[in-house]
Formats: sequence, structure tokens, C-alpha cells
Amino acid sequence: MPILDYLFVNLYKKTSHSKQDKARSLAHEGELRRQITDLTAELEQARAAITNFHARVDELKQQVLQQKSLRYADGVVQERQRRERLVSKFREADYRNELHLKIANLQSRCNEGCRHVAVLENDLKRCIIMNEELMGRISAGGDQPEEG
Repeated sequence: MPILDYLFVNLYKKTSHSKQDKARSLAHEGELRRQITDLTAELEQARAAITNFHARVDELKQQVLQQKSLRYADGVVQERQRRERLVSKFREADYRNELHLKIANLQSRCNEGCRHVAVLENDLKRCIIMNEELMGRISAGGDQPEEG
């Protein structure tokens, strides 16, 4: 019987170890399932955070594009205003040049008119002098004016 006892004890030990191993294995499996569940929840949270992050990045990209668009539009407006100011200055300069030319032309015509008036004044003075001489001769009884 000692062999039977030995086999029985040995079988009991193996069964006992097998039950303990099975219990440990089940406990370990339960722990692993809990960890998998926790990791799955963390993974879902991470996916949600990544989705939110990408949404925020897209939103920021849109804002940057809008700001670039606004800056470009501002730049276009400023460039147009600068060109308009330049065109206005050139028109003003052309107008001033035109006025200076007109003034110079009027001064030239005025100077020409003044010379003509001076010539006429000299002619008039000569005529007056000649007329006075002629009147002096007539009153002195000299030359008679020719009729005709």
C-alpha cells in the first residue's frame, strides 16, 4: 500500500497543484482582461484626444489661412492706395506743369504786348512831337499842311 499511498498522494498533489495553477491562471487571466479593458479605454481616450487635436490643428490652419488672406487683402488695398496716391501726385505735378506753361505763355504774351505798347508809345511820342513841330510851324506862318 505504500505505493498506492504514494500514487494517491502524488496524484492529489498534482491535482492540488493543477487546481492552484488553474486558479492562478484564472486570476492572471482576469487581471489581464482588466488591464486590456483599461488599455482599451485609454486607447479610446487617446484616439478622442488625437481627433480633437487634429480638429484644433485644422481650425488653427483655417485661422492662419484667413489671417494670410486678410493680410494679402490689406496688402492689395495698401498697394492700390499707394498707386492712387502716386497717380494723384503725378496728375497734380502734370497740372502744375501745365499751369506753369500757361503762366509762362501768358507772361511771354504779356511781355510781347508790353513791347508792342512801348513801340506804340514811342510812335505816339514821335507823332506828338511831330505834331507839335508842325503846329509850331503853322503858327509861325510857315508850312501849310497839305490837304488830302
